[in-house]
Amino acid sequence: MKQGKFITAISEVYRIPYGTVRLFVRELNKAGLLTSGAHGVNAPDMTPLDAARLTIAILGTDKPTQASQAVETFGNLGVNRFCNQGDVPPFALNEEYCFVLEEILELFFGLQLAELTGLTSLEISREGQEATMVFGHWFLKKQGGKSGSVVFDVGYETVEEALAREETKGKHTIARLKYMDMEEIAWALNGVRSERNSKK
Repeated sequence: MKQGKFITAISEVYRIPYGTVRLFVRELNKAGLLTSGAHGVNAPDMTPLDAARLTIAILGTDKPTQASQAVETFGNLGVNRFCNQGDVPPFALNEEYCFVLEEILELFFGLQLAELTGLTSLEISREGQEATMVFGHWFLKKQGGKSGSVVFDVGYETVEEALAREETKGKHTIARLKYMDMEEIAWALNGVRSERNSKK
């Protein structure tokens, strides 16, 4: 998928104005955080890492000029195994690896992480510098399964410092994307036709 189609897909699926997504992409390109190269037919295809970074930027800030900072801040949040709740996928329990949010999303958008099939949403708490993957698919619940969540953060002390600063007092901005929307982008990136698209 070339960059133009990529921007259109993100705009339509995430329900964000095309011009806004384009500004996010431009800022991430300037920072060297997205795949870039020739234009036209020789332009490179966008990658799962590109989708991960753009998703993080969109959830991390409303200001495209702060896109690269959002990727730096939230993309490097690590799994906090002490904050796991309920049923969580194996990657969140593995003490041998220190997964960060960007890596998990890159695997997800590359269709390489089947563990996330029970995911319902991804949330980012901007002031708290924390991301949460919420699990609990309706089918699993119907079959007697439990819901759960995986928290990614920068560590207790850093979060406390962020919340204690004057500019963040009283604020608690949470941005959220549904699993189904992110999954549709993953399918499009990998040339898989989604059920929603096939109905159009």
